[in-house]
Amino acid sequence: MYLEAAGEIRLDAEKCLNRLYRGVECRTCEERCPASALSAKNGGVHLDTENCTACGLCLPHCPTEVFRLEQWDEKALVKKVLGSCAETAVLFCGRHSSPYRKEKERSYDCFQIPLCLAGLSKAALFEIAAGKKLELMTDACGNCGRKDCLAVIQDQAARVCEMLNACRGSGELYLVGRRPEGEKGRKRRAVPSGESACSRREVILRLAEAGRRVVTADREKERKPEEKPPVVNGVRTGRRLCYRPLWAERLKAAYRKLYEASPKHGEPACFPSVRIRKDCTNCNLCASFCPTGALRIEAEGNMAAHYFQPMICADCRLCAAVCPKEAIVRDRLPAGRPFVTQIICEGPVVPCKKCGALTYNVSGGVCYWCGSEAPLENIKRDVRRMLKKTDQHPSQ
Repeated sequence: MYLEAAGEIRLDAEKCLNRLYRGVECRTCEERCPASALSAKNGGVHLDTENCTACGLCLPHCPTEVFRLEQWDEKALVKKVLGSCAETAVLFCGRHSSPYRKEKERSYDCFQIPLCLAGLSKAALFEIAAGKKLELMTDACGNCGRKDCLAVIQDQAARVCEMLNACRGSGELYLVGRRPEGEKGRKRRAVPSGESACSRREVILRLAEAGRRVVTADREKERKPEEKPPVVNGVRTGRRLCYRPLWAERLKAAYRKLYEASPKHGEPACFPSVRIRKDCTNCNLCASFCPTGALRIEAEGNMAAHYFQPMICADCRLCAAVCPKEAIVRDRLPAGRPFVTQIICEGPVVPCKKCGALTYNVSGGVCYWCGSEAPLENIKRDVRRMLKKTDQHPSQ
């Protein structure tokens, strides 16, 4: 079966939101997996290799790109499809039983990928559909047996069509749910595409390169002193994270190029949006926890501003979950130029009397965190009570 040509699913557990942030409980991969091979538990993600079918659904939907598929290169697929001479590209999944089309018409080329069509990212679909007409053959999805795959494909296609319409007023992406009737004559088989080269020589070179990277990383870790966390708004955040998916960068570049080159535009497409309420204290939690860097805070002089870029937002809604004042409102709204960074909140700030952090809405001259601390006398009183209780019950 051609599906196995893509290799096995590999994961970088260090990027998982459940491991980076305790209590997040992100279950995107677990809910998407049709084979129930992924489980988010114990502060991380776990893969059952025996049940995994390497369908690829987890690849484009993880907000921090934890997963990758061996021998699968999405950029190679895009390059090969766009390099064909035909006006239309037809894509078949790896499990399609009969990836054939009529030979008479030469206006299209057929390509078979080694994973499910739902495993293609929005970047790949957008890049192909921006260059030529794209058809996704979903006629065999009903008999596939994988849960909700067709719904995922339809959702991905709808989002991409919305972006194409916003850029140039028309879309070139179609789902073919039923094969044309009356196809006769010689038929042409789809060309396998998207898999990385995997000769014996390249396997040896990959293993050697992987070993070299491990040794180099260990040596660098011994030599390099531990870096201090960055200071933002006068507060050391303790985090230096930006796990932005590579396909998100490709989508941003392709969308911007098509949008700026189009003489006319359609209705703006919907993207993740962030709104900051007036009770924001500039505590910096939202920017510190944003895994892709879509939301950040910058201060200059006595002014601070929240910056947000919809195009690179993973829509994980982590910023709203961690805000102690519930000052962040998340939604999906039309955005004409989502690749441009927006200022969503701006105002004067003053340094906290205790820690020096720049803050909005100062109460008593201290920031939110210093103001939330219990008075020193209360802490001493609680400690005395605990010590007294311990003296009365020495066995404890």
